[in-house]
Amino acid sequence: MKYIFLLTSILVVISCKRETVDPGPVLITADAMVIDEGVAIADGCGWHIIANGIDYIPYVLDSSYAIDSLPVRVTFTSTDSSRCGYTADLFTHPLMILESIELR
Repeated sequence: MKYIFLLTSILVVISCKRETVDPGPVLITADAMVIDEGVAIADGCGWHIIANGIDYIPYVLDSSYAIDSLPVRVTFTSTDSSRCGYTADLFTHPLMILESIELR
């Protein structure tokens, strides 16, 4: 009888799942560089922002910051990757959702 109780207790403990809470998007703040990768229609990738050594495609970049090699400080979240270029070799980069951007 005690073995049945022990086995049942073990099965109950094993079958219990912990509820995981999604913390939501993580805000990242970093010094970065705005880069012009060329016009997408000409197999370029448009404007990129390199932060923490990663090449991101900004979801929206205000035209006042669309200056090649512009040093900026950004606060952003990163989401799914985005493709650019029209050749067979499409480039994939993470997408950057800017919360703030300012000149360094």
